[in-house]
Amino acid sequence: SQNHGEYRLEGTFIEGFDCPSFDPANTLHTGQNGCQGLGALSLTGGSFMNVDLKGSKIVYATRTGDWVRVYVDAVNPVQREAVILFARQYLTPYGAIDTVRQATIRVDGTNGSYTVSVDNDSILHLTTKPVTGGDNEHPVSYGNTKNKLSPTLYQAQTIDATFTDGNRKIDLRGADALFNNSMDSHGTL
Repeated sequence: SQNHGEYRLEGTFIEGFDCPSFDPANTLHTGQNGCQGLGALSLTGGSFMNVDLKGSKIVYATRTGDWVRVYVDAVNPVQREAVILFARQYLTPYGAIDTVRQATIRVDGTNGSYTVSVDNDSILHLTTKPVTGGDNEHPVSYGNTKNKLSPTLYQAQTIDATFTDGNRKIDLRGADALFNNSMDSHGTL
């Protein structure tokens, strides 16, 4: 039986961000205030509060230290409640959560080349490409980071990244991004 706050997540982690200084050990969750970021979790497995999270998706937009907007796409109402609670607990350190709502979320691609869409691009559109390392084949990697969901992260770049929801707007074209398409994490929030 899982204790309250314990999680296990499997799937894809994507985060595009624009921060005054880039420190891969400190992603948005543990980083500096004033960063703008767009993130997505597309879950192929895992659980929270003894609820199976397979097939669920979470997308968030934030100005760290200020506000967070969260969008969830779940398979059923029980899963949706668990996903919302997980998102609230995980994302609260980013800033005050001012909106959490159901949305249609698409996450397509792999290995750093991703397209994320919320409500058919009317709320959010994020496209990334990998940044390759010295072998000109595999993306630059960072190990042992402070990211709770993905201690190993890979470098990408946002190609196109826009978010508009009411008075909240973000444009991250050309900004840094991180990803892990084989996230497998567990812990306690």
